[in-house]
Amino acid sequence: MCSVMVINMGLKSIRCIIFDSKGRKLSSAALAINTAINDKCVEQVPEEWSKKAELVMKKAFRESKQDRIDYITVTASASCLVCVGREGLPLGSALMISDKRAEKEAEFVRSMPEFQEVYKQTGLDAAVSLMLPKILWMKRNNPGLFEKTAYFLTPNDYLISILSGRYVTDYLNAVKYHYDTERKEYPVTLLEKLGIPLSSLPEVLDIGSKAGTLKSSLAKRLGINADAEVIVTSYDAICSFIGSGVSEEGEASDVSGTVTVFRTLSRKKNIKDSTKIYRVPFCQEHASIVGGSNNLGGGLIEWVKQCYYQKEEYPYEIMEKEAGESDIGARGLVFLPYLLGERAPLWDDNARGVFFGLERMHTRKDMTRAVFESTGFIDLDIIEATREAGVDVQSIRLS
Repeated sequence: MCSVMVINMGLKSIRCIIFDSKGRKLSSAALAINTAINDKCVEQVPEEWSKKAELVMKKAFRESKQDRIDYITVTASASCLVCVGREGLPLGSALMISDKRAEKEAEFVRSMPEFQEVYKQTGLDAAVSLMLPKILWMKRNNPGLFEKTAYFLTPNDYLISILSGRYVTDYLNAVKYHYDTERKEYPVTLLEKLGIPLSSLPEVLDIGSKAGTLKSSLAKRLGINADAEVIVTSYDAICSFIGSGVSEEGEASDVSGTVTVFRTLSRKKNIKDSTKIYRVPFCQEHASIVGGSNNLGGGLIEWVKQCYYQKEEYPYEIMEKEAGESDIGARGLVFLPYLLGERAPLWDDNARGVFFGLERMHTRKDMTRAVFESTGFIDLDIIEATREAGVDVQSIRLS
């Protein structure tokens, strides 16, 4: 029976899980990842990813009691920029998806005549969270690093390069660079105008393709067989959607970690273009994946814990108990959950969190309840945007 090793990196931790061919979990290991947040800057250190990836891989493999690994794959956050030099080493910190420094660059790209043609083909706006504005920001603000960069990668691509030595990506991660999935090409004319070399972007492979085998030096350090195949899958939001088991028209999934990922499956041909949500092809199923991710989902709960429950021995249990003691509607208190601005469906980097309707009668219980309820309204906003695009949502799988 074959074994599959999955390396999953979210915004707060990196983990390794080993499954058998029937999907049964054999072992797992996890470590926290550090994030530096300062005003518009949200950064992580790629060297920390690779170092901790090795640690969790080694621990999970040892505890799985397997004598070999057949397949290894990576699923991580999308739209985070890693600049890698010719030796394959990162040249600085990674700009994470919530980093907002490329606002002017996003506006500039949006105004370009060359981008208008790209927008017609892809239907994807030049949001600050995407890759080309981030690369342009790096070119304008750190030209020395830009010139030294051999490859502009996402975390998925970077970790695959650490494992296999190849600089490759999947077509859904490539969409974050405004890759045209129908024509199967990057926006060459736009890249030339921006001064971004086409050769600096990763080669695009189909999901499920083999990137290579595990580097022999890494295999030796980990104690894993060197013929383990490194397989290209996709970024975490897409993998969590597929993994939730959605398969029928009108089924949706909500997967909430630090952010909330809400997406729906549709095989309709007449889905309307939308500026509020994404529609990406799910080629293997001849369908579309419609929806998006916000900036904070479960991260809102963590924020409440840090603000009001730090001294509690069992904070989550107390939070849930107290929220239940407030009324539905939090006694008239409404929380707008935009602590880091917002992605889908608002796409407003300047949005901010608000407690609205706050009165003297309100307590910690009501404020906690209002934050809990806001996570439901996040889903409702995306559901409404999905229906505006002509796709119904009839049921939701929650993870």
